[in-house]
Amino acid sequence: MKRVAWIDFSKATGIVMIIVAHSLFGKYAYLSNVLFAINVPIFFVLSGYLYRDKPYSKIIKGGWNNLLLPYLATSLVMALIIFFGNKFYDPFINNFQFGTKGVILAMLYGRGAGVTALGYNVPAIGAIWFLLAMFFGNLLYSTLRKFDFSNENMTLIAIIISLAGFWIEKVFSFPWSINAALISIVFYWAGSLIKEYQLMEKITFSRIVISLLLWLSCAAAGTFYMNASYATNPILAIVGGIAGSYCVMMLTKVVAPHLGRLSFYIEKYGQLSLIALCCHIVNLNCFNEFNVFKLMFNNTLAQSGAILLMFRLLFSIVGVVIIPKLPYLRTFYMYRQYPFSSWKRKPEN
Repeated sequence: MKRVAWIDFSKATGIVMIIVAHSLFGKYAYLSNVLFAINVPIFFVLSGYLYRDKPYSKIIKGGWNNLLLPYLATSLVMALIIFFGNKFYDPFINNFQFGTKGVILAMLYGRGAGVTALGYNVPAIGAIWFLLAMFFGNLLYSTLRKFDFSNENMTLIAIIISLAGFWIEKVFSFPWSINAALISIVFYWAGSLIKEYQLMEKITFSRIVISLLLWLSCAAAGTFYMNASYATNPILAIVGGIAGSYCVMMLTKVVAPHLGRLSFYIEKYGQLSLIALCCHIVNLNCFNEFNVFKLMFNNTLAQSGAILLMFRLLFSIVGVVIIPKLPYLRTFYMYRQYPFSSWKRKPEN
């Protein structure tokens, strides 16, 4: 399938919003609400926009290659970094709450928020919970679409399932981010409707303003943490997530053609957004950034939020540049281009 520039641009925007939200978390409450309102939902909206019916065998195979392999590889990379960092008392390596055992527990349970389960304190695996949620979300959404419901009925069903995801979280936190996968269904469906009604071909200034105001207004009503399947007001979280995602999609389609060479680099970052996400969570979970900054700067700069944000963005960019050039490792993140069968061939120079 031919790549669409504004879709890659939107993915890049979503990843940057994830990194900014994590870097500013707890410092600017309203800005955090604005970012968390759509930084993950936009990926489900885009998936709904690109939805095509496939047999389950292809969905599962594609999910394993493109979602579960990166999840497992990133989890193992984190475990190895923390194991050796702790073994040699490296001051630049975090202990990840519960050390290597914590990473393994987090990997097996696969949630974006910590939980107590089966007598264990299971830490959050971090942002790669999204990969599990999308794997199960793809399966559930594809199943619903096979029933060929009317748009009205599908809208109602999607809303009910998504609200059920919020409600179930109050009772039980399922492993593998299944609660979040339930919430994602309404965002998939919103993306499908945007495609069906050709709303990306009907961009107007008034639509951008209305969607922006809805997004900002819903963010003012409270928080939405999809990783924890929590929202102050689930209905407003859904409305804000859809409106904000549509707003960003429209803005990227309008702005991207006017950025010249910069647009090319942003789109490339969006194409490799999965690598950027995985690198970001390795950075976030494994490295004691303050000790790194103290080595590089004075104490004042080491505590600067701007330095932290730039470092995290740069870390993800370096990963996007380097990982596609690393034989073997790149297979786990770019399986379509470099399947395991490519290991038999001589690596490229």
